[in-house]
Amino acid sequence: MTIAPELAARPVVEKLRAFHARAVTAASEFRGQLTLIVPPELIHDIGQFLRDAPDLAFHFLTDITAVDRYP
Repeated sequence: MTIAPELAARPVVEKLRAFHARAVTAASEFRGQLTLIVPPELIHDIGQFLRDAPDLAFHFLTDITAVDRYP
């Protein structure tokens, strides 16, 4: 999935993509809130990166959501 250029240029998106090429699979913005879609297998690593990167220093996870597409 492609990410709009204005969202791909956001510092947090650029840093996550530099951390791992597949870190951000989609991005959207609504009313000033940036939403990123990440692969489930990378959630833990991405969370640690966001917390530990000194120029990001995320300290509070607002929420994680998921969709169960049971057959």
